[in-house]
Amino acid sequence: MSIRKCTASDLPLLVDIINSSYLIDESHLFDGTRTNLSDLSKLTSQENNQILVLEIDGKPSGSILLSIDHTSKVAHFGMLSVALSQQKKGYSRLLVTAAEDTARAAGMNKMEIDIIECRTSLQSFYGKLGYHQTGVGSFPDEPIGGYSLPKVKFNMLLLEKDL
Repeated sequence: MSIRKCTASDLPLLVDIINSSYLIDESHLFDGTRTNLSDLSKLTSQENNQILVLEIDGKPSGSILLSIDHTSKVAHFGMLSVALSQQKKGYSRLLVTAAEDTARAAGMNKMEIDIIECRTSLQSFYGKLGYHQTGVGSFPDEPIGGYSLPKVKFNMLLLEKDL
């Protein structure tokens, strides 16, 4: 098992992993898929973004998107995903730790994540990793990735942690 930076050749498999991971918990909230190849390609082409890839037995099996803001010294992560066959083995925690370590090495002093308010299991998971709620906002008024607009209205919670 290792965690490394994403390459362009990883993207098609990561699209599948991300979409299957999100389908389980968010299909009742959105139509469509969480992401697509165009979306991931665009995200990884942005200078302050990178995707870290969990590799198990030589095969990409999970990922996390990390965005670094050198001006504010705040990093943000999202799209944490682990292949269905590898879930419940602690790999999500390892990916978050790797993102935190990468952000710390880049000089960041804070890490943030936005989560959907009704995903209470995420609040608990990130709380155990030291994240606490610092704000509430609305879901964007435009589709994200391959998702449609939400089927129901909900808020986004901003969680953060000092690094």
